[in-house]
Amino acid sequence: MTIRLLTIPISHYCEKARWGLERLGLAYHEEAHIQGFHYWRTWRLSRQPLVPVLIDNGETITGSASILRHLERYARPEHKLYPDPPLRARVDELEVLFDSVLGVESRRWFYFQYRQQPASAILRLIAQRVPAHERLLARWLLWPMQEFARKRLNISLRTVEAGLEQVRQVLAHTDTLLADGRPYLLGDRFTAADLSFACLMAPFTLPRRYGVRLPGPEELPAAMQTTVSSISQSLSGQHAIRLFEEERPVLPPCR
Repeated sequence: MTIRLLTIPISHYCEKARWGLERLGLAYHEEAHIQGFHYWRTWRLSRQPLVPVLIDNGETITGSASILRHLERYARPEHKLYPDPPLRARVDELEVLFDSVLGVESRRWFYFQYRQQPASAILRLIAQRVPAHERLLARWLLWPMQEFARKRLNISLRTVEAGLEQVRQVLAHTDTLLADGRPYLLGDRFTAADLSFACLMAPFTLPRRYGVRLPGPEELPAAMQTTVSSISQSLSGQHAIRLFEEERPVLPPCR
């Protein structure tokens, strides 16, 4: 069985797919690209601009949620991320919420704030495991790449502030779920809701077991440190951090 995963390495949506594969012990090859450079490959494979893209024995699956569902065919009962009804509906509901709000707004916030960093720091972050020619080109194209991302992702002070308010509303909901001391969002079982939540919180929690190296809080601008500290210390933030520490495989089977 040959599995390939096309990614933007720092993407938290791509981390969902990596975690899903590694949790099942499935060997795979990761084809990593800097954002923007990935377009020609994704279009060729899926006729879409999105990552992650999974190629499994000739079948192409696009999007982290679709990939996690596809991988269920390989999971033993105790490793399945999507339980039977009626709990399945709650898992699906939370995954959609996290993908559409938490993932989008945490990414928008991180891009807006981290662009203040020196070019060398930005390149170290975005160019992990990518081909050498992409690293070289990115040194010369960083500013237009940032402008492209700003426009494509609708990044501005107004949208970032509005997005953070949406994030706070999501975290108020997850705080309520976790308030009774349950180990996972929906009870005693780790599901796709927990995996998605942990990954899409990563721009705020900076987990050590992420698929690529994320900057430590001390490496961030002061404004980012304040937000990271506040969210990481919340009940939901602590849950996301714990999931990476306890549920994320330490070493990938194959890259």
